[in-house]
Amino acid sequence: VYTKPCIYDNKVYFGTDSGYVSCVSLKNGAPIWRFKTASRIISSPAASDQKIVIGSTDGGLYCLDAKSGQQIWKLNTTRALMGCPLI
Repeated sequence: VYTKPCIYDNKVYFGTDSGYVSCVSLKNGAPIWRFKTASRIISSPAASDQKIVIGSTDGGLYCLDAKSGQQIWKLNTTRALMGCPLI
């Protein structure tokens, strides 16, 4: 894990080198959900309004539902996203 985790609504969100966005319980670390992108993640997530936004080196900026991990939308860019989104 290269990213700085995001703590939001008693959950911890982070990206992994294997391309997953993961959500675990802040209380006990139990896994809640995982979402797979096409490439590794070196961007830290941002959270607001029950949404998680994170960039991937696949060039996608993903917006995920904070509770379920389901993709809400994806913005395709022409370059790997390495910076952290700001909401």
